[in-house]
Amino acid sequence: MGFFSKYFNRFQPQEYSDPELGVMISDRDGNWNGKFTLQPSGKAVPFSIPGAPGIPPGDQLDFMRQVRDRFAEVEMQLGKTMFQGIDPRNEGASPEEVFSHMKLTEIFFSNLGVSPFKWEIWYENDLDQAGHAFCVEMRDWKYDGFSMNG
Repeated sequence: MGFFSKYFNRFQPQEYSDPELGVMISDRDGNWNGKFTLQPSGKAVPFSIPGAPGIPPGDQLDFMRQVRDRFAEVEMQLGKTMFQGIDPRNEGASPEEVFSHMKLTEIFFSNLGVSPFKWEIWYENDLDQAGHAFCVEMRDWKYDGFSMNG
């Protein structure tokens, strides 16, 4: 084994298979990455949670399962509240109409170590010509604001 391969190729991804969340694979940044299927839409959504190489504790996995199962309810609430007072086309659009243009791209469970659990829902919006990603910040089940990249 050469010098570089001995010291720079140490990382080996690990796999963990959860009966409900599916297969999660660790990455170099210390995250577990996977996909779960949201109900009732049936959409497979990528997710990520820090903590590799250790497997996330049971309470964190339970919260992730709850997010998967309650996601339609979460989005319904976001649709009503997130874009209050924002009408990008000045056409009298309701918050729900603006939110309907959000396309879910990923869920990141940023801190499930202590309550309130912090997690992020990432979207793209086809009304945004610049192509920003929108990060919806959540604390447990409550909306905690949003930010945009760029």
